[in-house]
Amino acid sequence: TSIERDKNKDDQPCVAVGTPNEIGEDRAGFLKLLKKLQSEIAGPDDFGNGTWREINGVPRTGGFGSSAALCVAISRIALNRAAQIYDVQVHSLANRLETLFHGKTSGIDTGMACDNGASAWFSSLQGPPKRRIIRIPKWHIIYGAVPRNRSTESSIRQLEHKTEKTHFMSSMRKLGRIAVDFLSIMEGNSPEVFANAASKLVNHAQEILATLNLSNPILDKIFELAIRCGANGGKLSGGGSGGAFFICAKNKKTRNEVLTNLPRYLTEENIHLSFPLKALDFNNHSHGARHP
Repeated sequence: TSIERDKNKDDQPCVAVGTPNEIGEDRAGFLKLLKKLQSEIAGPDDFGNGTWREINGVPRTGGFGSSAALCVAISRIALNRAAQIYDVQVHSLANRLETLFHGKTSGIDTGMACDNGASAWFSSLQGPPKRRIIRIPKWHIIYGAVPRNRSTESSIRQLEHKTEKTHFMSSMRKLGRIAVDFLSIMEGNSPEVFANAASKLVNHAQEILATLNLSNPILDKIFELAIRCGANGGKLSGGGSGGAFFICAKNKKTRNEVLTNLPRYLTEENIHLSFPLKALDFNNHSHGARHP
């Protein structure tokens, strides 16, 4: 996600906020974020003035750390910092802004959004999260999004009130182990071995999220249809209940078959995407490269 801002010379209120409305974020919500930014930055600049335009290539407000990416992009403009390098002040400001979306945050999503290379981030009880450089083997995923039937905030409330605490904590520990296992399979494996192992972990994570009632029948059907196209499975992203998802493909041929055939299957099932399917291809993606 990147942000452009044009200031109004006549100091008029912001009359155009070019944020797409694909997954539910509206102009009022964006202006609320600008108000939060104003409270965090001391100075004469009125961030509610001018025109803001958002440019993004991932589903917004539906997962994949989209709110973190938005906060980082706005923070870079507010602090006049370049997008090519990690900046601790940008990270800090973006993390404070993201509390508007998620309450208390770990700093991991905003850290990843600040980072132009491939890295893993680990929460810390003392200060910001810790970063570790990684190398992602050759791998292919397809991502998209469907409309959400409840917000991240509502999903979190549902987890807190309807999920038995022991089951919730056990599920969180299992998801944490899956993340650690995912890092371990990156080292020393061929692309084929990695792709197969990665898809098993992704599917296991999706099963756990489903037990927490974060999936829904539409997402389940999408993954079923993707497997019919040759995919190895997939997983929701973010707060669930719809929103963003990704599908695992073992090679480029399978990736192309999913992109070609899955939209037709979705149409037959009357499933409408709020964000079209796009491929993300990793090729030994490492630190320093902006795109895989």
